Amino acid sequence: MKYESIIEAIKHYAGTQPDALAVCEMNKSVTYAQYWDGIAKTAAALADAGLQKGDHVLLRNFQNIDYLTAFSALQYMGALPIPIEKSINEERMAEIAEKARASVVISNSPVPGLSFISLSGLAEKKDEFPPIKLPMPRSDERSMMLYTTGTTGASKGIIMHHLGDVSISENIIQGTEMKKGNVEIIPMPLNHFFALRRYQSDMVNGGTACLMNGIAFIGVLWKMIAKYGATSMAIAPAALSVIFKLSGDKIAEYDGQFDYIQVGSAPLPEADKQRLLRLLPHTRLYNFYGSTE
Repeated sequence: MKYESIIEAIKHYAGTQPDALAVCEMNKSVTYAQYWDGIAKTAAALADAGLQKGDHVLLRNFQNIDYLTAFSALQYMGALPIPIEKSINEERMAEIAEKARASVVISNSPVPGLSFISLSGLAEKKDEFPPIKLPMPRSDERSMMLYTTGTTGASKGIIMHHLGDVSISENIIQGTEMKKGNVEIIPMPLNHFFALRRYQSDMVNGGTACLMNGIAFIGVLWKMIAKYGATSMAIAPAALSVIFKLSGDKIAEYDGQFDYIQVGSAPLPEADKQRLLRLLPHTRLYNFYGSTE
């Protein structure tokens, strides 16, 4: 492995290609230098708030750069991020907190029984702190706890390690023959395995992860693709069906632009697969199915 953690890869590219785009939204983006600076400053702000290495922290997913910055800052300082759904209710959050032995939540509003850190407040406050300098996470250390969807029984928390994160990312990079400078649209939720692994692969490869909060507003997808020159996309079969329903065959316009499309989290219906192959004859198509179960 070239890196022991995703954090190490981000820091490396902050030094070797500081002006390259790391993460983007529709109206916001950060270079690798800016992203790493934000991670180190956020870690300093979290330490100032009393967080320590080994703490278990619930982190509500807002599908944006601030969320990923906080997620990475927790990993950098050795705390254990536990990503949770944006729309999760307090009862479910309390259940996960008890099972995961978490005492802190980073979210948009307080949760009874848990120490609260505002994600938006954290993003605004971080620039008051100088970037903190800490040892890089070791490959054998824990990187996160992901809760499964419960398809094989009750939902359960799965501990991930930095070694696995990097190994899986390298496998995806090799499997998709990901090119340098890849710009990937990721409209899938970043508290689940599929989207997180695509983001992490882009970071290991020194590419760009473009975040979207789903594709219900289909016009945003086409604007993002044009604005950032996207060369790949990671979607679920259900999202592909929505694209076809709302935009017909418009995706065919990007046949010369998309290098590949990854479809994951569920089997791809044969009819949609054949339609996609017909519309994008020069785009490689991958149907992945990975599981934390």
